[in-house]
Amino acid sequence: MAGTHLSIRIDLASGDRIGPGKIALLEAIRSTGSISAAARSLRMSYRRAWLLVEEINHTLREPAVTAETGGSGGGGALARHVLPPRLAPGRRNQSHAA
Repeated sequence: MAGTHLSIRIDLASGDRIGPGKIALLEAIRSTGSISAAARSLRMSYRRAWLLVEEINHTLREPAVTAETGGSGGGGALARHVLPPRLAPGRRNQSHAA
């Protein structure tokens, strides 16, 4: 057994869920500035990452991630500070519980 760990998932009244995978994706987008780079860092397909971003954005009142179309200057993605204030205590507890 690899060890015990704690993970937190939020089950919303709408039936939507936000858990460690979506939070990790948001954190990776914030650190890389790119959905594709975030997907690569998590060993996830771009399509899967994009579908998760759409699901997250649909779940929340305001988009957590906004994307800019590529071009000569390149595109990018911005992960907004929508979830962390609510989930930061849970993320800290997850890392300390291991």
